[in-house]
Amino acid sequence: SQNQNGTITVTVNGLPNVNAGNDQQICEPNPTSPSLVTLNGSGAISYSWSGGVVDGTAFIPPTGVNTYTVSGTDANGCINTDQVVVTAYPLPVANGSASPIYGNIPLEVTFGNSSILANSYAWDFADGNTLNTNTLSSATNTYINPGIYNVLLVASNGICYDTWTIQIEVLPPMIVTPPNVFTPNGDGLNDIFDPGFEGEFIGCVNFQIFDRWGEKVFDSNIGQYGWDGVTLRG
Repeated sequence: SQNQNGTITVTVNGLPNVNAGNDQQICEPNPTSPSLVTLNGSGAISYSWSGGVVDGTAFIPPTGVNTYTVSGTDANGCINTDQVVVTAYPLPVANGSASPIYGNIPLEVTFGNSSILANSYAWDFADGNTLNTNTLSSATNTYINPGIYNVLLVASNGICYDTWTIQIEVLPPMIVTPPNVFTPNGDGLNDIFDPGFEGEFIGCVNFQIFDRWGEKVFDSNIGQYGWDGVTLRG
């Protein structure tokens, strides 16, 4: 404005203190659970973002380090800017294998790790034993008590993680109590000589009988499980 003395008053407005918010770290989006980010500017009355971002509207950033700039305009038409960094990390995929997955105690199980996009791995073998490693090398664990064990593998890249599980069934020990005599006389009592296996899990049995001269007289591979004391080589 100009007064009677011919002087002019100039009003200088300070720039608005525009703030783009705190930097953010998220996991890579996936179709079933997209990782959404919402950016909100502050310190002005209207905001314009780079990268097609709309202030206050959720969006899915691409994987990697993304820098977004906001321009804020105040009531005086003054504009200031600020930046925010949004880092989207890839989501690991945990995957493994186990062999065997059931058997009698003591049961030694070998676990394989085929996870991707991770750099640290945590095993929980569900029997009190755990293993933390930075490599994909296989791991072993021996189960000494019967039970059902739900093994857990967590694959992580430091920010994001994924899990894989498998169930291990451990059965009581298999007991072998073969008889020392039998009476194959057809009376229905102790007529069959069998190896006397006791247990919930018997994967394979091969039962053979030899005479005192070392000649094999019976082999369970012929289809019979026990020997009747009469049949010789089939």
